[in-house]
Amino acid sequence: HVLRSWNQTVPPGEVDADPSGDGYVGIADLNVVLGNWNAGTPPGEVLANIPEPMSLLLLAVCGASVVGRSRVRRLGGDER
Repeated sequence: HVLRSWNQTVPPGEVDADPSGDGYVGIADLNVVLGNWNAGTPPGEVLANIPEPMSLLLLAVCGASVVGRSRVRRLGGDER
């Protein structure tokens, strides 16, 4: 929103476009954005990145399959 509103005046309370709160989108707002860069993420976004339990189950089944095949080959069994 800061870039979209650059060099414009905005109504009070537009914190997405005017983080400094001075009513004008410019260098002061860019400094606020850069000062908070990489400061953290909101809790909602963190929860969105947690894998579903079914994906972990699928990973375990595939991993067991690979381990089982390598054991059979080492023991002189299945040669595919």
